[in-house]
Amino acid sequence: MGALMGARGGVDIPDGDRRGVYSHLAKHYRDDFDEEPPDIVIAEFFYGYGNNYAGANISNLDVFLSSLPKYAPNARVIVIVDPTERHYLEQLATRFPLHGVLIQPVAEADMEAVLALG
Repeated sequence: MGALMGARGGVDIPDGDRRGVYSHLAKHYRDDFDEEPPDIVIAEFFYGYGNNYAGANISNLDVFLSSLPKYAPNARVIVIVDPTERHYLEQLATRFPLHGVLIQPVAEADMEAVLALG
């Protein structure tokens, strides 16, 4: 499911097939695992120092986050960031909605507090 939404480099399938693949995977979540597809995404932020994106992307998360409205419109995004890169994350937050931000090291209580925000 994560790869379909861009994780691990994404998958190479036609855009027109993505919704059907998502539905198929969601059915497996429900039927085989007795679970709902994930509605929370927790991702670690890495700023794109000297990247090749010519200013179009800020980090490792841009492409992934840009695909969420299409494939998981209700997903809430929680980002984990190193304290030295926090100021770069603010740039990302102006482009994409973030449900929560956690600064490393993350304590269990901090994660629970962000998840409880609903």
